Amino acid sequence: MKTCLPVLLLVLASHFALGQISFERGYFIDTLGQRTECEIKNRDWRNNPIEFEYKILDKISSMPVPDVKEFGVYGKSKYVVAEVQIDKSPVSLNALSRQRNAEFETKTLALKVLVEGRAMLLMHENQNVVRFFYSIDRGNIRQLVYKMYHSASGKVLENNEYQQDLVTKINCNNTEDEVKRTAYKKSDLLTYFTNYNACSGSGNVTIAPPAKQSMFIRPTLGVGATTMKYTYSDIYDKLVMKNGPTYRIGAELEMVLPFNSNHWSIVADLYYLSSTNSGNFENPSKGKFKATYAAVEFAAGARYYVFLHGGNKIFFNAFVLAGKPTRFDLDYQEDFNVYGYEPKLFVRVNTAYGAGFSFKKLNTELRFIPTKTIRKDEIFENSFTRLMIIFSYPLN
Repeated sequence: MKTCLPVLLLVLASHFALGQISFERGYFIDTLGQRTECEIKNRDWRNNPIEFEYKILDKISSMPVPDVKEFGVYGKSKYVVAEVQIDKSPVSLNALSRQRNAEFETKTLALKVLVEGRAMLLMHENQNVVRFFYSIDRGNIRQLVYKMYHSASGKVLENNEYQQDLVTKINCNNTEDEVKRTAYKKSDLLTYFTNYNACSGSGNVTIAPPAKQSMFIRPTLGVGATTMKYTYSDIYDKLVMKNGPTYRIGAELEMVLPFNSNHWSIVADLYYLSSTNSGNFENPSKGKFKATYAAVEFAAGARYYVFLHGGNKIFFNAFVLAGKPTRFDLDYQEDFNVYGYEPKLFVRVNTAYGAGFSFKKLNTELRFIPTKTIRKDEIFENSFTRLMIIFSYPLN
């Protein structure tokens, strides 16, 4: 059972991960200008796609990007396909070019449309390298150039050529200081292009959806049961304690990742935990045994959401867990006596698996921690297995 539960959770998560990438109402325009209404598999691409899947009357087909001029998912995303010159200069600090000018190569790319109007803002992302492009009055698409490079002396310098384009080609009463304050990043350029289109009287169609809250802080409370196992030297039987009550209080920090339609997030969970167990040794004298355990534990890992109707969600977790015991009292009662032993407290690393349900903002999770050794030496071994129900609610 200890092995089956985490495996089952991972299988279910994989199943839902595949099923959650759904076909949504969209379209594409081929190279001859013919528009086709269809359903497009919305992968919420982080890297700009080189192909996409579409469905017409339950028939699923694949379309290479160079075979279309445009495609999109209504209300979610839009891509324009064009042959453009894109800077291929390296961006890693230890591999920067010694050339100031952009090192262009010609490629046919699907560019994500961020803003439409007289001035169109587009974006290309690949392996965390982001390049922005623009077009005026539906003319040629050109890159806004920003580049870091090494000088002859090895100093890191910047080529802010994109600011010159903003001043000379996409300017509606903007001062040079306003342009210089516009950083080469999505939020700043979205604002700049939106303001330009409004100022020029062309209106705006912002394709990029409004940014969703991506960081959550949640206090957590939990209750559950812990099964502890003890072995004291070779002459005593292994003791399996009764399921003891376990309580925890803490907080988790969750960061929703900005791709795959917000299905994935990274979670850090810090909490204080306390449990009490009792049992009996059958050998040698039926002595009673009680243990009180407390620890500060930290779990970090990934969470995957399955979206349901009404805004509710199911989620699956997988964590790496580290715990530092703060208390470990062993109480021997009646006629059973063990040579004085004060266990040392060690940090131990383990894994944890969970599944839960989000009702509006309230999260309820069932979390399982497989067998974890607290202490092991030549005469003593202690381990536990834990199952918890955890409740959390965001402060923000």
